[in-house]
This record gives sequence, C-alpha cells and structure tokens, in this order.
Amino acid sequence: MDVLNSNDYNYIEVGNVDEDGILIFVHQSLKDTIFSKARNPILSRTYGLLLGSKIKANNRYIVHINHIMPLGRINPDQEPKAFSAKRWETVQNKAFNTFPTQEIVGWYGVRKGWGAMLTEQDQRIHQELFIKSWHVLYLLDNANEISNFFYWEGDKLKLCSGYYEYWDDGSREAGQTVLDNQKKMIIGLIGAIIIILTVYLSGQYGGDHSIPKDNLNIAGDTQGSSTKEEPNSDHYLARIADLETELEDKQREIEVLEQRIEDLEQELEQGEASQQPNGAVSTGATVYIIQSGDNLYKISQRFYGTDRYNQALAKVNKIKDQKALKVGDYLVIPSIEEIDNLD
Repeated sequence: MDVLNSNDYNYIEVGNVDEDGILIFVHQSLKDTIFSKARNPILSRTYGLLLGSKIKANNRYIVHINHIMPLGRINPDQEPKAFSAKRWETVQNKAFNTFPTQEIVGWYGVRKGWGAMLTEQDQRIHQELFIKSWHVLYLLDNANEISNFFYWEGDKLKLCSGYYEYWDDGSREAGQTVLDNQKKMIIGLIGAIIIILTVYLSGQYGGDHSIPKDNLNIAGDTQGSSTKEEPNSDHYLARIADLETELEDKQREIEVLEQRIEDLEQELEQGEASQQPNGAVSTGATVYIIQSGDNLYKISQRFYGTDRYNQALAKVNKIKDQKALKVGDYLVIPSIEEIDNLD
C-alpha cells in the first residue's frame, strides 16, 4: 500500500520525518484506539502487538501499521505474560489467525506519566522478541497524551523523529463520529456496571437484612440513623482493581499447580514414581490436589467407595501425620488393584 502516491488516502506528517531512514505510516485511528483500551477502568489493556505490512525500497524499510492486538497490562515489576517463552508462540499464532493478511511489525506499550520514553523493561522485551530490523516500538503516555516511535538503528533502539499519519479519503470525520459514539457507549457501559456493583455491594454490606421493615427508621426519626458515607465510584474501581489482582494471583497459583501435575505425570509415565517396600505405583495412578475439608478417610471413600484405604494412602504418600495435610498438596491415588496388593 503506497500511501504517499495513493488517491484513496490522505496523510499528514507528524514531527520531522527522516526521508533517508525508516518510514512509518500509522492509521489515524490507532492512537485513540490504544488510549481507549488503556483507559478502560474494567479491563485495561496497556500493551499489545502492532500489525500491518512492510516493504523495503532504496535500502530502507517502509512500515504500515493498520491494526493492534491488545494483550494485557504492563506491570513494571514483572515481564508481561504474553511475552514469556511459554506463551509467545501461542500469541504469534493467534495474531496470524486473527489477521491472516497482516504481519507483526512491532508492539506498543502505554505508561502513565512516563513521557513515552524507553524503560529498561521496554528495551529488554524488544531486544529479545522484536529483533527484525523493521520491528518498531510505539510508546504512549496516557497522562499527557503523547507518543513516540522507536526503531532499530544497528544494534540500538533510536527515537523516531517523525512519521506519517494517514486516513481513508473522506473518512476522517466519519471515523471521528464513530469514535465519539464508541466513547459514549463505553461511558454508558461503565455507568451501568457501577450501578450494578452499587446494588450488589449494598446487598453484600448493607447490614442485617433480617430486620423487619416495621423496625426501620421512618422519616424524621434520626435515632439510630447512620452517618456512614456512601462509597463513591473510585471505591468500586479500586475494589475491581483489587479483585483483578487477586484473580491474577490465583491464575499464577493454578499455573504452578498445573506444572506440578505435569511433572508428576511425566514421572509416572517414566516409571520414576516412589517405590514402596511391598509394591510400586504404576501409570494407572491418579494425582489428586487436596481440597478444603479433605482427609484420607474422605479421599479413600471418594476413590474406592470405602474409607478403609486411608492407611494405605498414607503409606503410599509417606504421610506420617494425617493432620498435617494442607490444601493444595497433592496425593498419588493408586488403582484399586494396586492398593489391594499393598500390605
């Protein structure tokens, strides 16, 4: 797509474009789209992939950025999950399946009040994953509504002095109207969510609902009335943020447990499970994660239909004190045939 020589597109120069260096063309709606994703108080997305196309002409690259694929939130204390070695291949496949005619031309990140400048984390991510000479980094500051592009010059990232912003011919005003409507819809949705949360939380923390209506204070009766200030929207947004953090912590715990289960299953498949004096646990065994309220009697009843195998389970799993069982620990549950062969 040659934007400069096309009658179907209009474009403007942002900053001072170096005509001898990399040329970046970005659709005019992209910045607003990224900011809207980052500002969403419910599901904020502050980093993702840049998708588009690239060509090489006269020993320089011309990069067109047409779409984004939001991935999550940047936390300065940890690497983004989508950029981990475990998930990066999955992310690339998702990008290809979602935008089959586009390719990954870089990534973007949003940080509040950072001036859209590089951090050590940004440089590390780009150097490890976005190593092509035409991969670019788009950093945005949603506190000051500024943005910068960075690109490879040799083995270092360099601030881009300027780029081109383009839009479809005659569609800039229409696009702005659509964007305004989207903003109104988002604001309406946020308002609805806050109302729902208000009703829900008032039901959760509104006091003793068993009190008959006849015992409620009537108009003009100030005795026993509460002066407690009603929580505002900031309170609910903070609560939502806390819940999202709690959810992320739980997801990390699940990942750890899943990895432990995978390790155990591999050991069982390779016959490396612990050998018992009077028998061995084979691949017919089951790995069970201890839940709240569990004990060996209940677990025996669940898997064998009787609680009489509780001592055998203790022996297989080398448990000396059944009271020491903890939620999240794992047990090896042999088949009924194997546990019957244990003395």
